[in-house]
Amino acid sequence: MESESKLQTCFGGDITYTKYYDVLKNASVVNFKRNKDLIEITEHVGELQIQHGKDMYREITQLNMVDTLTIDRLVRMNDMIGNPYHHKIAPGIQECSPNSIKYVYYGLLAIRDILEKKLQDIEFVEIGGGYGGQCIILKELFKMFGIQIKKYVMIDLDNVVKFQEKYVRAFQMQHDCVFIPYETHKEYNFHEQSYLFSSYCLSELCDSVRREYYESIVKNTSHGLVIWNNPFCIDLPKDYKEIPHSCKDIVGKFLCF
Repeated sequence: MESESKLQTCFGGDITYTKYYDVLKNASVVNFKRNKDLIEITEHVGELQIQHGKDMYREITQLNMVDTLTIDRLVRMNDMIGNPYHHKIAPGIQECSPNSIKYVYYGLLAIRDILEKKLQDIEFVEIGGGYGGQCIILKELFKMFGIQIKKYVMIDLDNVVKFQEKYVRAFQMQHDCVFIPYETHKEYNFHEQSYLFSSYCLSELCDSVRREYYESIVKNTSHGLVIWNNPFCIDLPKDYKEIPHSCKDIVGKFLCF
């Protein structure tokens, strides 16, 4: 039952993580961002995603936390590995993956929240880290903004978290990272002062796995940011507030607690 449910999503039917899970088992970090079996979930290449990149770039500039040169440096850093498709997103930055712009935007939202709450020496927990790009961007932002973390914990399906480790190691940024398979995550002792981050994954999971994470992790985290795109419900068991944004046609709500 677990082996089946862990690959299911809230969308039902044949919308599952099965192909992604299977392909990542033996994928290389060298050219995976052009792998036709992965890009629909890792890179989201298409006109809508390019527009999302442009909208998110605008949101980044309105946060007034980093300048154009820094945005360009961050996206180029993540684009160094995996050979992504590049698109023109905005003047002042080189052509890049819209996905890297997304990582910078979501990363800055988390940074702003952590700074406003004056959090330090936290255990940062990411549920469903994709290929690991958000981790790379966030670790660089932690350094830039003087935020100390004890650990960066990544939790995902076993094949996926193994790939995330390969990706993070390619940047030599693995020293304070812990890579935990979903299949054994209940054995890990999560710190009660952890900061939870999840971009889409937590909300997309099938009900049984999502509630499993609620019980084993979410109830033990004091703060967090969840990007929510489950169209059927918002059942995050926290007293959250919604962060407003002006991105067009963007999927999801930004929930902060």
